[in-house]
Amino acid sequence: MNKKKETTGISPITYHSLLKDISQIYSSALSDGNENWNKAALYSNWKIGRGL
Repeated sequence: MNKKKETTGISPITYHSLLKDISQIYSSALSDGNENWNKAALYSNWKIGRGL
């Protein structure tokens, strides 16, 4: 009885590409989040300064 070993999953090249894509998506989302935070802080500070 010879059992052939079945391989499952994805190739190392595909896996590396997937991780690279996820990293780029994460970096982009982080950048967008920081930009939104900076805009909110600027607007809030402007409203506070306007009220003084």
